[in-house]
Amino acid sequence: MKKTYILLTLLAVALASGLLFVSCDTPPGPDPNKDSTTGGGGATVIAQGIQVKVHPDDGSTLTDSTLFTDSTFTGDFGNCNYFAASDGSSFSERVDPITQYVPDSSIKVTNGKLTMTLGVPKAEYMASTDDLRTGITVSPSGAKLFIHFWGSFYTSDMRHYLGCIKTIGSAEVQILLYADRDVNVSGTYTDTYDDGTTITTINWSLKKGWNYVLGELSGSGSTGEVKLTSSTTLPAGFNWVITDR
Repeated sequence: MKKTYILLTLLAVALASGLLFVSCDTPPGPDPNKDSTTGGGGATVIAQGIQVKVHPDDGSTLTDSTLFTDSTFTGDFGNCNYFAASDGSSFSERVDPITQYVPDSSIKVTNGKLTMTLGVPKAEYMASTDDLRTGITVSPSGAKLFIHFWGSFYTSDMRHYLGCIKTIGSAEVQILLYADRDVNVSGTYTDTYDDGTTITTINWSLKKGWNYVLGELSGSGSTGEVKLTSSTTLPAGFNWVITDR
């Protein structure tokens, strides 16, 4: 799982630095002068009875690319992770109930089958696209997004992790993103660090509601490339995978 974790971290950094401008350890807090209702729309069924794959990250002899089905696993994945920057460069992870940010949500695996429903994110946790990085354009303007980094969820005991990928160690992962309207986001920006450079290209055609964001990582040496595209449906070849923590 380590290679996937590194990839996911890079994608989260690219998204946070390019879009959300998160400047604190936690998601943006509620504005006491702002309505805290969830806004329009209703809950969306993301998955209904989909067979999950399993990769036990427990020292077993399975290779890093091996996934297998489990027809017995049952669990409630009601916790989500949030990746935030504390000072613009240092990133940390925290875990909260998904309903704290997205009411009317439910993520359950019953006898190996996933049923996932996500509601409308609270308005105070949506990120504006009005002031994005140089090189990124948004049409029409005024759209707000909620990015659920990594598209990952946890059981209450934090022992099991649910994410959407091709294979363990794959250079492609899925992220879940909510848009408050149909919007196109595109462009390229570059981040330079002490140990290298990351070039991020975004090409999203988002529909109002929940969208999948596909992240692909490539590059060589000290230069990495992150390509972020979107889809309204789960792309072929991707699986919802449970991993032991």
